Amino acid sequence: MMEPTFVTTLVIALVAGAGVFLVFIGLALPPSVRLEKPEKGLLAGLQKRLDAAELPVTAGEFVTACGVFGAVVAGLAVLLGAPVLALVGLVLAPVILWQRYEAQRDRFRQEYNESLAETVQLLREGFSATGSLRDALHHVVRNGLPPAVVDFEEVWSAQATGIDLEDAFAPVIERRRNPYLRMVAEALALKASEGGNVGQVLHGLETMIREQVYLRQEIEAKQSQARLESTIVSLSPFFFFLAIKLLPWMREYELGFYHTFLGQIVLAVAAAFSVASFFMARRIATRGLTLEVKEVAA
Repeated sequence: MMEPTFVTTLVIALVAGAGVFLVFIGLALPPSVRLEKPEKGLLAGLQKRLDAAELPVTAGEFVTACGVFGAVVAGLAVLLGAPVLALVGLVLAPVILWQRYEAQRDRFRQEYNESLAETVQLLREGFSATGSLRDALHHVVRNGLPPAVVDFEEVWSAQATGIDLEDAFAPVIERRRNPYLRMVAEALALKASEGGNVGQVLHGLETMIREQVYLRQEIEAKQSQARLESTIVSLSPFFFFLAIKLLPWMREYELGFYHTFLGQIVLAVAAAFSVASFFMARRIATRGLTLEVKEVAA
């Protein structure tokens, strides 16, 4: 039988830890206000959030993947004698999958910006050779690198049918939501409507994109060790629990503790704090790495 003083001390420690964690969240994450109208239906709302985050998955696929992943984790937790981890797995499945899709999105953005810098260089070379916007776009379509060249092929095809250059870029800009691509499109549209020499503007855009790509690569390289350390620290409680359950010479340290109610509470708290610290570290590390351009009234 557990003494009341121990339970009281444990509860006070958990409340104090939760208070410190909430204060940290309030200082680390800026407040936000939602102004848009909520979508009707859960899938419609989820799809809007996925589209806003530019994640390469539909709402139906996301829900299905979460269900499968959560069911697998819940089954393993029950087999290991930790039913509380089954609930934790069901709750964390969407978060873990969201992080995975965000990582895919960030890799694609980096590849896109690298190829866009090459595309701007080809545009500048095309203008230097002939001075014609049409010839410069054709030079990009023939020699550009994916994935950016796919968008310029779409613009090239649309312009060939007589569509204005600004209107040809509109669906591509809406789909990519890339500030660098928007700048390039505005420079080309200005060249098409007003004329003049756009070479210096393109050279400045190319330099800016390459510097931003290099800066992000350098920051990620310097953060690689810290990311690895945070991952190891966050996952260590789960590895320790698996070692106690699976390794014969470690089972004597448990003595059935994790089968008790208090043991399940300890597992839930350890899982919550480990996962929260992992995602908080990733959130802080990636803040400020993406260029955000806001239009203001003149």
